[in-house]
Parts: sequence; structure tokens; C-alpha cells
Amino acid sequence: MSRNYFIMRQQLKDFGVELSDNASDNEIKEKFYNLPITEGQIIELKKLGVSYKAKMQWTRGFAKDFIRKGTQHFRAREAIPASPWQLYFLMEQGISVSGDMSFGEAAKIIYNLPPEEKQLMYLENNKIKPQKGIELTYGYAFRLIRARERVIFETKASKIK
Repeated sequence: MSRNYFIMRQQLKDFGVELSDNASDNEIKEKFYNLPITEGQIIELKKLGVSYKAKMQWTRGFAKDFIRKGTQHFRAREAIPASPWQLYFLMEQGISVSGDMSFGEAAKIIYNLPPEEKQLMYLENNKIKPQKGIELTYGYAFRLIRARERVIFETKASKIK
């Protein structure tokens, strides 16, 4: 038995899932991937911008596939050419662009630009403070504002019945 299957068996045992001694590799994998999502997977989801909530009740298998597909999507997106909007926005900021700039390159530059005045005002008016030690950039301000807007939307949506 490989080390991976030994670990899977051990975790299944820790969750109280019984397996026969002669369980097939496929049976072990199927039961293992039906266990609840792990903390490590939740951290990976956060990196993809996904806020996992316990009520979603994802399995390890679903989370594994979601993370794999999300990572593939981001890699593919990073390699495509920059969008016309990105190029225009960069030029508007006085940044020279090249015709072969990728989406990922443009996104990184945009993210690291200084925050706009209207972003700073929104953060101040809504008493939103960036995390200590993290530089406030255009992209970080955008994320903070978007997170607040999502909370407002979810709060309003939860009141509609």
C-alpha cells in the first residue's frame, strides 16, 4: 500500500469511517474524497477569492476539483493578452504599455497603483481600515470596497423572503 493510501486510511479512521482490510484503492479514494473540506483547502479557496462558508458543506473531492479548475482558469487568464480596458486604464495613469502585455502583467501593475481619491474617501467614510503591514494600493482598496459591498448586498438579500 502506498503512503498516500495509508494516510487516507488513517484519516478515514479518524473520522470514524470503517473500511475492510481488503478495501480497493478506488473505494478508499471515494470515501476519502467524501470527507469534509480541510482547513488547507479553505485557505487555498481564499487565495482564489472564494469565501467558503460551512453551510456549503463541500467535500474534499469537490474542493480539490474546484481549486484545480480555479487555478487552471487563473493561469490561462494570466497568459491571455491584456484587455483594451486594462491598456486604456494604464495609459490613463501615464504608464506606457506594449502590444504584447499579458492580462496578468497589466493586472499586477494596476493592482499596485496608488489608490484613487474616491477609494480613499469611501474607505474613510465607511471606517474601513487596511490590515496593518499591508500597503494600501488601488487593488487592495478595490478588494476592501468590494468585500464591504458584498456584505451589504448579502445583508439586504437575507432580508428578502
